[in-house]
Amino acid sequence: MRKYSVIILLLMVMSLAACTDKLRDRICTTEFRTITIRFKNVAGDYVTVQNFKAVVERTGVELNNSNNQLAMFYYAVASDSDIQKLSKEGDIINVTATNPSNGNPISATFKIGGGECHIEKVSGPEELTVN
Repeated sequence: MRKYSVIILLLMVMSLAACTDKLRDRICTTEFRTITIRFKNVAGDYVTVQNFKAVVERTGVELNNSNNQLAMFYYAVASDSDIQKLSKEGDIINVTATNPSNGNPISATFKIGGGECHIEKVSGPEELTVN
């Protein structure tokens, strides 16, 4: 029994030694983060929009998931799948859409950073009232 305990302990020490310093400095969770926005009309009812886009101002790159309506009235601005497209300090994300009831343009600005493991919202609205 003691022999097996020594072998297990030796294997654990070897596996820790195999880690790089970069990986030892962080522990990432398995959660998948998505930053969303919802739109509502002046009466306070949530509405769907058309032509939804989220574009990184610094690069002009449209975020992959920006055409997806995640659930009823929720639109993805950015997710962890976009982490490589965002600077760690945070990038300005310009969100645009169209109000389908009258064709008026809608816009919002977010600042989102691409961290080591997950994206982080620095600023930006949770909801936006449209005219």
